[in-house]
Amino acid sequence: MGYNQTERYSSDQVKFMRWKGEAMNRNAQSSRARKKKNQILQAAKKLFLEKGFAATSIDEIREQARVSKQTIYSYYESKEDLLFDVIEHQLFLLSDDACSEMLKKLDFSTPPDVEKSLVLFSRNLLDHFMQVDYLKLARMVVAEVVQFPELARLFRDAVPVRGLNNVEKLLMKANQSPCVTIDNIEIAARSLVGTLITYVFIDGVLSESKGSNALTDEQIRNIVRFYLPSILTTHVFIRQEGDHS
Repeated sequence: MGYNQTERYSSDQVKFMRWKGEAMNRNAQSSRARKKKNQILQAAKKLFLEKGFAATSIDEIREQARVSKQTIYSYYESKEDLLFDVIEHQLFLLSDDACSEMLKKLDFSTPPDVEKSLVLFSRNLLDHFMQVDYLKLARMVVAEVVQFPELARLFRDAVPVRGLNNVEKLLMKANQSPCVTIDNIEIAARSLVGTLITYVFIDGVLSESKGSNALTDEQIRNIVRFYLPSILTTHVFIRQEGDHS
């Protein structure tokens, strides 16, 4: 006597098996989609950095990524959207979530702790900004911004603005310490970032070196020590100075 194999399972079991099969299929499709998108991103990044934004065509990206033009447009509406994704996901080292996790580990209890935390954070920020690929991208934006003004906005929103926001989060946490007094978080953040950025542009973006001239730990420590008096509570800083005399 014949029977349907599903009769051996309850209705709920059958539903679960079907749901599991559909979920596995969705996961497989999602994995393939991520792989395709990454192929496109890597190809675009390579060509943008080698040839520049204007000189790179969608057809060249398609050929480099080994996908169809239709596939590219299924992920991106334009070459500008693709560039923004390259900047944001391929070249921005510290995501918002990663920044939050890092901030949890930093201590601002005492002036030496404040110095140590600012040095660590500045080191992380500069390691990103002085990446060879970041410097190449910055040079590309500087070279083509007159012809493509939108590039400046894309680059600014994806990298420097987010970096500045992360420094503001850092200083807001530091400001909770009794040994830190910051009246204007934005100005304090711009003061620190502005100092670091001078090294990025003078020794990085505008340097004739094809590589990067990374700052030493001692240089970063000296930058932080120069900055500290502007945020440490006055009587705490004076006492600290007196302890060293």
